[in-house]
Amino acid sequence: MDYRKILVAVGRYEHSLKVFRDAVDLAKKENARLFLLHVVEQKTPDELLDRIGTITDVEQTESIRLLKQYDEQEISRARAWLEELCKEAEEQGVDATEVVEIGNPEELICDVARRLEADLLVLGRTRRGGLIDRFIGSVTSYVLHHTTCNVLVVY
Repeated sequence: MDYRKILVAVGRYEHSLKVFRDAVDLAKKENARLFLLHVVEQKTPDELLDRIGTITDVEQTESIRLLKQYDEQEISRARAWLEELCKEAEEQGVDATEVVEIGNPEELICDVARRLEADLLVLGRTRRGGLIDRFIGSVTSYVLHHTTCNVLVVY
C-alpha cells in the first residue's frame, strides 16, 4: 500500500491508545502524515439539565451560555490531549496534526476523511456490546459504510 495521509479517529477511552500506536507504526512504515481526530459530541440542554435547571426565558439564555462554555472546555481538553499524542508521534519521526471537531462523530469522521483526502482511516472497534450495536448501530459500523477511503479497524 502507498498511504500518504492517515486519519486516526480517537476518543477518550483506553483502547484509543492502541489505535493511536498502531496508526503511528503504520504511518512510520508508510512514511505518511498522520492526522489525529477527536470529535466532541455536542450536548443539548436536556443532556445538561442537571447543570442548567428548568427552562424559562432567563434560563434559556443561561443554558446557551453553559452549553458554549461546556463545548469550549471539551474542545480545549481535546486539543491538549491530542497535542500530547502528536508529540509522541513526532518523537517517533511521524509528522502529526491534531484535528478537533464538534458534532456527530459518525458523520464528522467521514467528512474529515473526505476533506483531508485521507488515503486511510484508522479507528477502533466500538466496545459497547453486540446487542446495543445491533439495535442502534456503532460509529465504526457507520464509518465502514459511508466513508470514501480505506478503513483499518483496530481490535
